[in-house]
Amino acid sequence: EYKQAAPNLALEQDKYEYLADVASMANGSGGDILFGVVDRREDGKPTGIPDSAPGVAVPNADALIRQLEQAARSGIDPKIPGLQM
Repeated sequence: EYKQAAPNLALEQDKYEYLADVASMANGSGGDILFGVVDRREDGKPTGIPDSAPGVAVPNADALIRQLEQAARSGIDPKIPGLQM
């Protein structure tokens, strides 16, 4: 799944969407979320094909990764075995 921006976990809507994406992948066959990638759209719907990859500017990438991992580990029950960031 491509996301143009990293979620702001301080915002409930961003956090909920992130956790929903992670949980749905865990309940399916797995997958990856790539931040900083723009998804090509056709008729307003995502195609699953990257359009561009401008990246994500964050002051501390390691801190963001730790926050994303902590949110997934504490916000989804049952725990996801093999979760990797």
